[in-house]
Amino acid sequence: MKKILFVDDDHYFARFYVDELRKFFEVVCVYEIGEALDILRADDSFSAAIVDVMMPPPIGFEAETHNGASSGIWLLNQVRNEIIQRNLPVIVLSNHTIRRIEQELDCVSLPSNLITVSSKVATEPSLLPHLVRAAIARGIPRNS
Repeated sequence: MKKILFVDDDHYFARFYVDELRKFFEVVCVYEIGEALDILRADDSFSAAIVDVMMPPPIGFEAETHNGASSGIWLLNQVRNEIIQRNLPVIVLSNHTIRRIEQELDCVSLPSNLITVSSKVATEPSLLPHLVRAAIARGIPRNS
């Protein structure tokens, strides 16, 4: 069973998404950016990560942690090399507009096949497993 990391500080949203994801994947759910950072650096067994961009900053960091980018974008920037080396697809969820998220993602410079941006409003929990499968399929190197 594929293993997914779900990162969101909103316990209400997380519960609905994670319950649906667990029907198809093993899911590790964390509510803090610092914990997600530690997990992504230490555990290379994830098939995908789902990250909310609007989360409280890690302890010891200011609210706007990376040139004005949100905490979720800061997290992706911190683990950029791990994402690329592991070919780890990331789904970015947010209540912000997709355009704003994409603008913030420009500072991270991740390959387009590894990033999917989706609005929480438009992504019902029942659709998320399909989005994850598609992201994993896009992230697979062509020679695999």
